Amino acid sequence: MDDLVEAVCEFLRREGGAGVLVKIDDERGNTFSELADQVHVTRNTLSNRLEEATGLDVLRETTHPSDHGNAVRYALTTRGERVRFLLDEFKMGQLYADFLRARRMMEDGIEFVEAVYDPEPYNPGFEEYLRKKKDEEPK
Repeated sequence: MDDLVEAVCEFLRREGGAGVLVKIDDERGNTFSELADQVHVTRNTLSNRLEEATGLDVLRETTHPSDHGNAVRYALTTRGERVRFLLDEFKMGQLYADFLRARRMMEDGIEFVEAVYDPEPYNPGFEEYLRKKKDEEPK
């Protein structure tokens, strides 16, 4: 396998790598803050992924006339457009959206456990309590 292909594939395997590419706006690009709201990684990791993608010539730094000051946007390069096309062929954008939904549901489940967990020994009424608590939650 070509070294560049291997490097791009390694980037896609890294946490947030594919997410960055599927969330980039094809026309305007995205600011760091916009991507931070859409990709599931920490700001530090996002910064690393953007630096890596720029180094691989998958993304480039740019500006947009509608931005204030010296805001930097990240946009796809020709190489990035090719990678994005392949990701789109595999419906990666939808898969990533599904992943984010599942991740939020898992976090909600953990918060539910935190809210109702009782470390006391087994109580036969506990399951009924949980059912009622869950039924009271807004859908």
